[in-house]
Amino acid sequence: MLGKLIKHEWLSTWKVPTALFIYLGVFTILGCISFLSPMWQSDNFVIEMLAALSLMLYIISLFAISITIYVYFIIRFYRNMYSNEGYLMHTLPVKPWEHIFSKGLIFFIWSVLSGLMMILSVTLLVLTAVSTVDGVTLSVIWNSFLAELPEISKAWEETLGFTFAGYFVVLALSSIVTLIYSILMIYTSISIGQLFQKHRILASFIAYICINSIVQLITSLLQLPYLVMSVNENISDFSNAFTLGISSSLIICAILAIVYAFVTEYIMRKKLNLE
Repeated sequence: MLGKLIKHEWLSTWKVPTALFIYLGVFTILGCISFLSPMWQSDNFVIEMLAALSLMLYIISLFAISITIYVYFIIRFYRNMYSNEGYLMHTLPVKPWEHIFSKGLIFFIWSVLSGLMMILSVTLLVLTAVSTVDGVTLSVIWNSFLAELPEISKAWEETLGFTFAGYFVVLALSSIVTLIYSILMIYTSISIGQLFQKHRILASFIAYICINSIVQLITSLLQLPYLVMSVNENISDFSNAFTLGISSSLIICAILAIVYAFVTEYIMRKKLNLE
């Protein structure tokens, strides 16, 4: 049944993110074409303003797409689980954790795809813009990067205690854990909000702010020793503090994500209060 839930969630949600990705793709292609055109080398004030305006619109579009996808899945979770639609969803022969897992998984996948699409879009625009500079080609940029990579990696490892490749592995792991943590915290906030009889959306928003503020305060206090260590001018102390800070952040986020999952599941199973 879990597989059917995941399949249904995917088929019910793919249209909106896909449409946004198509929009971003078209915008990116038009941006690359504009960089290859003489527009950006023009001295005409009107053309310069149009170029700046198009760049600003592109940046706004990146933020808008990311926020839209996020809000879309948040609203879908609330409507499916705690509005009138919840009467049907909760009569299905599945356990609450299956609802949480299926919806959270699809939310997670589309969030990752959104991030990758934005990175690809920005990379293509930057490479296109750089390629318009006289004497600079993609092969020149790549060869220069490869030539400098050993020195960059060495300096990186001496400073942070990670190799260049190791840092990106840690960054990817940290991003995954943080995203899961964020999704489950939103689900918990929505679940707490539905316990109220009125103003549930407002209650969910307040619950989110309160939970986030408390967690940030506790996390800051726990990581204070590592921050003090990082002020030390000794490089080994700094790298150790950096490693401990990253590790502690991952552990805290992982533990809290598990707590959020249990709280959401408990409320959904024992304290369900549909409209």
